[in-house]
Amino acid sequence: MALGSFKTTWWQWPTILSLDAPLVAWTWQIMISRVCDVNLDSPRQLILGISIWLAYITDRWIEAYRLRPDQIHTNRLMFYHKHKWITAVVWVLFFSYDLLLAFHNLYRNEFIYGLYLFTAVVLYLLSHQWLHRNFKWRLPKEVCVALILGAGVGFFIALALKSDFSLLGISLSLFVLLCFTNCILISIWEKDVDTLQGQDSLARQFKFTEKLGKKLPFTYALITALLYFIVDGLIKNLIVCVFISLLSLFFIDLLEPKYGRSWARVFADVALLTPLPFIVYWYLLGL
Repeated sequence: MALGSFKTTWWQWPTILSLDAPLVAWTWQIMISRVCDVNLDSPRQLILGISIWLAYITDRWIEAYRLRPDQIHTNRLMFYHKHKWITAVVWVLFFSYDLLLAFHNLYRNEFIYGLYLFTAVVLYLLSHQWLHRNFKWRLPKEVCVALILGAGVGFFIALALKSDFSLLGISLSLFVLLCFTNCILISIWEKDVDTLQGQDSLARQFKFTEKLGKKLPFTYALITALLYFIVDGLIKNLIVCVFISLLSLFFIDLLEPKYGRSWARVFADVALLTPLPFIVYWYLLGL
């Protein structure tokens, strides 16, 4: 397949450029920090966004580098295959800036624990892209991604909390399971593509995943609806966001056969941006 044979529409570029994941992480970091009454400054928000963006770029860069052009069947991997050296230079520049921000703005304990989290991400990439790539019983990528996103979102909030971690624990659990729901649906939609590209996924590893994944958004939405009437405080706002995201994922899955996996892949991540209206509202009110 020729490098120029992929047609890309404007709404696909956030996913191709890996901008969707850091934006999702940033919005949920702000939402959860509000729930936990933690005030995070701009550098810590920026460090999270850049770090997650770099991790996603690294994962896709390695995958694209590994494949021949005729083996690639997604726009995002073709982009990194075609522009691998430009993106490598961009990665180095942003990694340097991320380190600079960390050196100048983080406390010593934040920097040290940040290195632990960085090491965990590197180990994940090494395991899933090289060491255990074809190992049948490795921890599924979708689980790892959800846990890493949760760890990143909760990292600075956890270090800023002095006591009462219950709200943070509940909030992060809801967010991680939401991310997992997003990932499992994507693995179902892209099962055939992953097979062609030699990538493992939950849908390929375990046959029961497809039934589970199709039922999970609506089932989880019902659970969050019940939870809404049990809890009090700002966490209700977070539960509303999770509920709307899950219903959106449910309807996107229903429409995926009609509009295609590329459309569903993009809007599955858009569905996770439900905290944005709250963030805009807080900003306009100066809260």
